[in-house]
Amino acid sequence: MTRTFDHPQYGRTDVPAADLVLSWLNRAGVPAHPATGPSEPAEWLRWYGSAYLDPRLGAVGLAVGAAADSPHRQRQAQAAVLAWQRTLGTRRVLLPALPGRDLPAQRAFGGHSPDPASAARAFLDDGDSVLVLGAPTPALAALTAPGGQHVVYAGRTRMPEESVLRELDGDRLSFVMSPQLVAEEAAQLLHAARRRFPHLRGQHPDHWPYRNSDLVNSLRLALADADELWVLADAAPRHPLLDAALAHSDASVRDLADPTAVEEHWLTPRLRTIALVTADLCDPADRRRGELLRLLSGTGPLGVVTREVSTRITTDVHLPDHT
Repeated sequence: MTRTFDHPQYGRTDVPAADLVLSWLNRAGVPAHPATGPSEPAEWLRWYGSAYLDPRLGAVGLAVGAAADSPHRQRQAQAAVLAWQRTLGTRRVLLPALPGRDLPAQRAFGGHSPDPASAARAFLDDGDSVLVLGAPTPALAALTAPGGQHVVYAGRTRMPEESVLRELDGDRLSFVMSPQLVAEEAAQLLHAARRRFPHLRGQHPDHWPYRNSDLVNSLRLALADADELWVLADAAPRHPLLDAALAHSDASVRDLADPTAVEEHWLTPRLRTIALVTADLCDPADRRRGELLRLLSGTGPLGVVTREVSTRITTDVHLPDHT
């Protein structure tokens, strides 16, 4: 398997998809290995696939070499080139902006959001009971209330049972929001809580989970424009915010543990736009993401687009002077 070859029309031609074809051959039981030099050894035959000129990468193509004394291997090499030649086409990859390098840490907040567990303990110290909105973090789950006070947990989408709410003093009740909540979910929960407890107090609106909301909406925006969602998955479970974005989407999802495990029949002419994330929504500089983009660039001109939804909070508010 060659990573570069001399094309009769374009000259020196790179093969970014070499590892895709190599892995595909190995999975099919065909012994294949990368060439050690800049081109296949002179005694090998080469089968050329289609090549094109990329304005950024130069000449890009597909080529597999086979030993001159093995007609069987030559047929396998030719079959590999023909199979992957059918994948060539122009595509886009949509990258939802994730927390990390894509999305500055304080973009969605006016300042540092206080730790909800610390805020809850402060409310408890003031003599209030605490209503936790959203799935609790370990620190929130570990909260304990003094005698006569309570710590009550709401889910992501519903309030606690009425029998639990009856135990609360609505005049001495404060809320905190789990950092795993989405702002839209928080607003719905808070609306229900305030109908039941009009004097409910709690976190300042600047400290709502807007970043989570931005992330989910970035994911949904990419999903709405994509033919498929590819999830770079490993042993880690999917991030709950990824599940939240998928809850209202009919997008086809492919889990991909290894970037080189892409099958050629996935890359059909109908697949023109791929949304790409990691399962745990980790650092967008994840090595696997960059590797997959490099490999896909060898199957046709590739556009990589980052989609971002960004909430900005104004903290320096000057009320108009009506005097």
